[in-house]
Amino acid sequence: MRSSALVFLAAAGSTLEPARGQSQDAAPHTHDLWLDLLSGDLGQRLKAGQEIALPLAVPKELAASLELTLQGRGAGVSLELRGSGPGRILLTPTSDRGAVSGIDVVLDAARLERELGRAPYGRLTARIQSGEGGSWPTLRASVVLPSVSPEELEREISRHLDEIFACWLERGLDRKGPRETALACQVFDVVTGEPLFTVAGGLLPLWGFMFSTAHATGETRWDAAIEAFLADFFELCLDPSTGLPREWDCEFDVPRRDSAVEVAPWLRFLLDLSERGPVAWRARALAAAEKMGATILERGVLPDGTMAAIFISSTGTAGGAPPEIRRLNTPSELARLSRLTERPEFVAAARRAIAEFEFTLHWGGSTQRIDPDFDDSFGTLGAALTTLLEAHPEDPLARRMLREGWNHFLPLWEGALREGGSVAADQVRCWDMAARYGRQAQAGEPRPERMIELAANMHLIGELYETGVWGDLTHLGWQPQSGLSVGDLTGMPANLLWGLALLCDPTLVPGETPQRTEERCAKARAWFALVLRSIDETYKRPYGYLLTRTQLAGANRCGAELRLCQGLVTALRSLAKH
Repeated sequence: MRSSALVFLAAAGSTLEPARGQSQDAAPHTHDLWLDLLSGDLGQRLKAGQEIALPLAVPKELAASLELTLQGRGAGVSLELRGSGPGRILLTPTSDRGAVSGIDVVLDAARLERELGRAPYGRLTARIQSGEGGSWPTLRASVVLPSVSPEELEREISRHLDEIFACWLERGLDRKGPRETALACQVFDVVTGEPLFTVAGGLLPLWGFMFSTAHATGETRWDAAIEAFLADFFELCLDPSTGLPREWDCEFDVPRRDSAVEVAPWLRFLLDLSERGPVAWRARALAAAEKMGATILERGVLPDGTMAAIFISSTGTAGGAPPEIRRLNTPSELARLSRLTERPEFVAAARRAIAEFEFTLHWGGSTQRIDPDFDDSFGTLGAALTTLLEAHPEDPLARRMLREGWNHFLPLWEGALREGGSVAADQVRCWDMAARYGRQAQAGEPRPERMIELAANMHLIGELYETGVWGDLTHLGWQPQSGLSVGDLTGMPANLLWGLALLCDPTLVPGETPQRTEERCAKARAWFALVLRSIDETYKRPYGYLLTRTQLAGANRCGAELRLCQGLVTALRSLAKH
């Protein structure tokens, strides 16, 4: 499958078009796409003698199939291609019997390697110039993508999840104190496997990923581990009097009764467990969620209608406030609880909290600086509103706030992607929100899910290092920015993998033709497999994955593999829809 859509970056205002002369009825997954630099207003903005510089981002695994085509007429057309070394390629117009005819050339990987002095992977820069009498050229860059069936990808994902789960069950569980439990508390080194330090036992994403995998695949090999964890979780990690979450001190085998815990993740876990966990535990999970919700309503609703999010488990005393962007997480989970228990007081309290939030609501950002307003604020607060809307599609407040939010951010998002604004890797949480909102959108409302494919294209380009591998970091001008102090984890691209998993979903874009859906999903599966294999080659170690770009001289703590699970499990759910 040869594709150029996800390799060469078009300039601002450009679009993807089918190859000239190719039938629109061509077999799916095999046709090339052109990146036409003449489209939009680009031709009017760049005058004779000006040039445009565009990045060419080529993964190491695809360098051997790279093919670059340039077609242009007139004396003013030229192309210069440079990599990070001294080598370069300069193409200028040819002449035929004294008349300038322009450029019509195809560069394959072998010629690119010969003239650049190295294999053409990583980051290259193409500079195109147009002078007097020259027409703007058409440039195409394409690679051959692997063909990966849903069944093949599912097997590859399942293998990765099996390895991660097995390693954590062997090295991460509580083996401290007189009582060993099935809680995960041991932080270990992914290079040596040796224990580093112990944390409190309680809620860890591992278990949600584990039972979600079992639910998506019907796999039973992890049932015993899940059962053992749930038995200890319900006995040790929920206060019997208040129903609130509490951490367990695995070294001294006592509950941490006075520790402050943010309740939203725990309530979310219980509700997820009640909907898709082991059947024998679903009713108990819902009853525990209902008890927790009742305590939140009794102790956590403030006079102005806002809701506390952190509690002391033993007393039910409301503690400090979480970051502003997480203030709607607890109300949104109460809205879910209301739907599952048919108790309207839970959603009524959630609506009051959201109404109070709306009073001070302001969505900001710009095309060049869309984040953190988009990725952090809207990505977290909007996700909570989407959760409420999923539970109560009739809710006018959540629907209006989301509609206004997407109407504000959609043009900024598209502009940031096409014009090279500062784009954070964790914008992928907004892709997830866009997909979820799209399934609830009514006639005349924004359809943000249409943006996910473009976003994936640009993140694949902007997050590729000069070494031809990806990292989870902000990109500006479609170039990775590894020196920013914005909380990026410059190592394993877990966010990128999660986004590609969303793109694998055949139901993502309503109204697509079957051919277009299959083409989109086939390319998404291919890129997902390539990124996953690149992650293995670059970041995988004997007992997990690196959180950093390179291996540290000292300890290399675990945790990246749990971030990886988000994309792996999401992909399993997407593949199950084929």
